[in-house]
Amino acid sequence: MIAGLVLAAGQSKRMGAPKLTMPWAEGRTVVGCVVAALRGGGVGRILVVVGAERAAVEAALAGEAVETVVNERFAEGEMLLSIQVGLRAMPVQAQAAMIVPGDLPAIQPETVAAVADAWRADPTRLCAPVHGGRRGHPVVIPRRLWTEVLALREGESMRSFLRRYEAEIVRVDVPDPGIHKDIDTPEDYRRVRRDG
Repeated sequence: MIAGLVLAAGQSKRMGAPKLTMPWAEGRTVVGCVVAALRGGGVGRILVVVGAERAAVEAALAGEAVETVVNERFAEGEMLLSIQVGLRAMPVQAQAAMIVPGDLPAIQPETVAAVADAWRADPTRLCAPVHGGRRGHPVVIPRRLWTEVLALREGESMRSFLRRYEAEIVRVDVPDPGIHKDIDTPEDYRRVRRDG
């Protein structure tokens, strides 16, 4: 089984407001659209790592079948810490984690399904979508590599981890520019919401 891991612990400093709970589409919030894309792509079990906006994110996801886990060190601003918290909380039956930042509301369920299918074809491999020649999110990390991710220290990042395994990543070409469209600023929010 592949489980979703949504990173939603950040402080939204550049946005100046809680970005994950901003309205997006179909009555959903930014983070709600990410959860909907995972669910629509066939990911049944979803963990959401919360922190700075915990109460607001949990309220925005009320009624969604997700589990939340808290990154108590969210103020340090390191995405790696949230990934590590999430991996430690993964269900024992999960054989891979599909990791996606909570601020990518334009990602499509078809992308999630394509990446999950690529992982199912070879459950030992990392998988990630590619659009326009650039890798994006979500990234699937098989359980065999979780120990290495959990062992990463301060100053290391998922980016450096993925560079180390670049040759092993199954790159899934998708027609989805949403894999790159994270929302960090008010300008990003307006642009991505306008362009889709």
